[in-house]
Amino acid sequence: MAILSLVLLYELHTIDRFPSVGDFLSYARLVTPKLTSDGKVTGQSGAKIGNVHLKWAFSEAVLWMLRYSDQAKALVKCKEKKYGKPRAMTMLARKIARAVYYMLKQKEPFDAVKFFASYSEASGGAARTNSGPLWWPEAISIDISICQCGNLLCWIGQLSALAT
Repeated sequence: MAILSLVLLYELHTIDRFPSVGDFLSYARLVTPKLTSDGKVTGQSGAKIGNVHLKWAFSEAVLWMLRYSDQAKALVKCKEKKYGKPRAMTMLARKIARAVYYMLKQKEPFDAVKFFASYSEASGGAARTNSGPLWWPEAISIDISICQCGNLLCWIGQLSALAT
């Protein structure tokens, strides 16, 4: 877990580099650019555009989340039926990356209820009523507002200290 935080630290530097969540997802190699001509999509290209280390970190975060969260397992299982397992896991990686972007931009701690809220509403609340542990253990409460500099280093340091 600590290695993922270090990868985020060294590869992102600061979240202020990314004006939108789409730019962040693109940089993290979680979206595939499309070829367009005259406003029409003509294919896909550049599957290797972006930062490979961030792609790896978010893929590993998906595996950690699937290991510890019944809600994440239910989400991937639901998406897997329609899209297949690899694409379902990529969709979860995008969701994690969006959460990381907004956590760092707004300097707020991770909220598992908010993270799974859209899925819970779509599934009739089945995932929210699950009594299993959330992916983010209750013992780890990260307060980003402690640091006034807004640097990812402070958040990563707190995460690494609490995860060990």
